Amino acid sequence: MLDQANYERIRRILPVLQNPDPQLAREFRQAAYFARLPAGRDVFAEGDEPDSIALLISGVVRVYKIGYSYFSAFTGISVAARRAG
Repeated sequence: MLDQANYERIRRILPVLQNPDPQLAREFRQAAYFARLPAGRDVFAEGDEPDSIALLISGVVRVYKIGYSYFSAFTGISVAARRAG
């Protein structure tokens, strides 16, 4: 559960929480939590069944596709990088 200060921090950057229905705000605060992840940690992998959503508050996230190429057995193609905060 998010405390009021962290809820306000997220509310400022997440449009759906700008003027939310009170029930939505309450349910969001009860279900949401902060997680600090070490550099290089995977948040989601291709094929994962989603049971949550990750919001980047600060730091850098890189999205990439792992695959195979004709010339090498393994390639990792960086699709995008994004910095927040």
